[in-house]
Amino acid sequence: MKDEELVIKLKAREEGTIDILYDKYFDRAYYYTKRILCEYGSKEDVEECVSDIFLALWKKIDKFDSQRGSFDTFVNVKTRTVALNLKRKLQRSAQRRVNGCIEELDLVENVSVSAEEQVFDKIGEYDILHAIDEFKEPDRTYFYLRYFMNYEIKAIVEAFNTTVSAVDNRLYRCRLLLRKNIGKEVV
Repeated sequence: MKDEELVIKLKAREEGTIDILYDKYFDRAYYYTKRILCEYGSKEDVEECVSDIFLALWKKIDKFDSQRGSFDTFVNVKTRTVALNLKRKLQRSAQRRVNGCIEELDLVENVSVSAEEQVFDKIGEYDILHAIDEFKEPDRTYFYLRYFMNYEIKAIVEAFNTTVSAVDNRLYRCRLLLRKNIGKEVV
């Protein structure tokens, strides 16, 4: 079925049209969504996002204007918009979890430490956290998961669909960068 016919049927809300739309554009929507969510989304997140894309296409079909572009472009833009919105939501959620774990860390265990030492510890802690925030992705995420959230390397490997040696190498390079930037052993 041509796009023009599909649009007419979608606007008329003909039964079964959403199935045709799904069959025609599922592979593309899934591929783009998976690429956009690669670092943050699970397989379930990708599948849910694809469903949201088709729901958005169904609801917003009246906004399609053939004078402004092709239906293909409309589908691509809607896919990108919905996937990027979910990615931002997942990023905020991950950052809140990381921030919560950092706040829970009690880096000063010795109560008899002087106020001056506590200030220097806090400055050092801030420098370390600032240096970690400068890491590129996925290094930053791996570092937070491993050293702040105590994830096993196997769990990180499974979550990001990578290899143990890749995660080990990235963590090693992160520790080297911290040692170089901060001037002391951190982890």
